[in-house]
Amino acid sequence: MNEINTVELLIEALDKETIGPPDTMTPSYGALYFDCGCGESHILEETHHFLCAIPIKFFFLCDNNVVTLVRVKGMIFQKSVEEWFCDGKLFEEAMEQVEE
Repeated sequence: MNEINTVELLIEALDKETIGPPDTMTPSYGALYFDCGCGESHILEETHHFLCAIPIKFFFLCDNNVVTLVRVKGMIFQKSVEEWFCDGKLFEEAMEQVEE
């Protein structure tokens, strides 16, 4: 999993995604967990997701203020694939620049 540490790289990564609102999908996968960029493991259902992306991706913001993009793979047996992470404050800065 890659760490994104500049606003420019984050905006570039976001441009590659087809992003939708958080109610587009629900991370209802029982006890499926992901390895967060903060160094801890979190259960998808119990972690705040604030955006979704296609095909089945969630932007999670953990209690440690780290944003991790997680893709869920599999039909019968699901697994999480962590794509990248960044600091929550960096994500906010990127969003402000995109909205300008």
